[in-house]
Amino acid sequence: MEIKKDLEELGIKPVLHSPHVGKNLQDHLVVVLPMTAPENATLDPFAGVKPKNVIDYVRSGTGPLSSIGGCGGNAFIHTPNNIDKRPDIQLHFVSFNFNVDEWNGLGHIFGMTDKAYEWYKDHGTGASFGPVLSRPKSRGYIKLASADPFEHPLIQPNYLAEEEDVQVFAEGIKFSGDLIHTKAFRDAGASPFKPFPACQHLQFESLEYYKCFASHFGTTLYHPVGTAAMGTVLDSKLRLKGLKNLRVADGSAIPKIMGGNTNAPIIMIGERAAAFILQDWPVTSNQKAEPTRTEL
Repeated sequence: MEIKKDLEELGIKPVLHSPHVGKNLQDHLVVVLPMTAPENATLDPFAGVKPKNVIDYVRSGTGPLSSIGGCGGNAFIHTPNNIDKRPDIQLHFVSFNFNVDEWNGLGHIFGMTDKAYEWYKDHGTGASFGPVLSRPKSRGYIKLASADPFEHPLIQPNYLAEEEDVQVFAEGIKFSGDLIHTKAFRDAGASPFKPFPACQHLQFESLEYYKCFASHFGTTLYHPVGTAAMGTVLDSKLRLKGLKNLRVADGSAIPKIMGGNTNAPIIMIGERAAAFILQDWPVTSNQKAEPTRTEL
């Protein structure tokens, strides 16, 4: 991908040639691994919009709204071949899956094909694990589709392009699948879904089966970073190299994705950008300075 050439082909004259813009795209890949479970042990994700549930909670503090919410558990784990001291899988447990009638096809938001969604609907109420590939090696890119700023760009995330990512992700899914067979989950009435048809030629719950499963169900956790990275595109104060008076203050400034959620780091980037701007454009004596958090 050659940025300058891509822009010129779209009829856009580049102001600055910054060859790394749009490259280095990284994201956390997640898969939803469902299990069957009794209805009284699961959460209705639409409970908050049902009047009866609101009334029960207000009157007596009971009902679905008294639950801690959808994500009842979170963990960071090491897969068997991980030599890094840091975990390489983040694990979520949610007390619902995507087969309730109210979803009406919204499972497609999570990357499900029609075949995958129908497979979900074939099972009853349940819960799900959500293993996340915390430290992906694969890199994608984003570029303009046209000179029209309102047209969606072209995004190629290149998920699982690196074989190491495939292995680690499958190990994380297998770990989740093994948990379903533990005594605690069996006693709660949980059991795995039947094999997904597109992968049923492989030994059920084997590593190869989960590699196949990941290729059908893996989807974004909406944590994209890296396409205007500090060091290549930006300097250490978030300024675009080679151009004055332009900073980038979002997740694209992160050179390498962190192993956890991106929310707090991106808030921090915004805070630092504000501090840098105040350093460059200090409040004058005749202006009233509002309290700011600049000492970060």
